[in-house]
Amino acid sequence: GLTWGAIAPAGGITMGHPVAELDDRLSRVEVSAIKIDGFDAATMGYTKAGEGYALVYSYWRCIQVLMEANGWDVGDTLDYFECSVMKSVQSYDGMPAPIIVHDEQWL
Repeated sequence: GLTWGAIAPAGGITMGHPVAELDDRLSRVEVSAIKIDGFDAATMGYTKAGEGYALVYSYWRCIQVLMEANGWDVGDTLDYFECSVMKSVQSYDGMPAPIIVHDEQWL
């Protein structure tokens, strides 16, 4: 399942790194950011946001992650992501919300 509000250190993550490496890579840096559980494979990196840092996710890779995990078609996946995930992404305890980029790489 998808959970919200997990807090992890932020790191410079790039697409293509195995998901198992994400938590290890995050633990090596000295900044913190909010992580959207279940979407490690969609993490593009991080950026300065206000007084903190925010993890950056690929919108289309998030869609692909959900489709692969649930066997959903594109329409159902977009509906779920927009209604359940995008609406729940928010800042927490003074830390900026994760950023979900509508990238063209996955179009």
